[in-house]
Amino acid sequence: NQEPNFLDAEMPYGEEQLYTLKLRNINLLGGNGVHILPSLEPWIATFNAWSIDVEGEFVKFEVQDVDNEVHPDPIFGHEAQVYVRQDVLDVYDPVTGLSIGSNLPIKFNFTTGTFIVVPPGKVDGVGDKDWVIIEESTGFKVKK
Repeated sequence: NQEPNFLDAEMPYGEEQLYTLKLRNINLLGGNGVHILPSLEPWIATFNAWSIDVEGEFVKFEVQDVDNEVHPDPIFGHEAQVYVRQDVLDVYDPVTGLSIGSNLPIKFNFTTGTFIVVPPGKVDGVGDKDWVIIEESTGFKVKK
């Protein structure tokens, strides 16, 4: 189980402007790619490549083990072992009153790449971006 139940690059989570998924596509060879095979008109194929940055976060991540080693409960039979990863400080030192440990949300980021070779003509999504080199989801545009 996790919060949010989905990762949507265009929808903020909760009251704050937290985008749980952010995407950035960087077009490495310009808006229309590179004409190849042959290099003169008419060409036979167009080549293009992108660098893709992804960042994401689970506000709450929960794993339940109800099948194996469980905590006995005389009334209901047993309770599942539960592991929750959430940014909540709920364990305090009884003497000092200070919080013990930390439990940060799961965050991830990675960069990958892709390329494509297409024939000439109208193929939606290839060569129709009006030279937009960097495309970003809304989360990358929000200032923290």
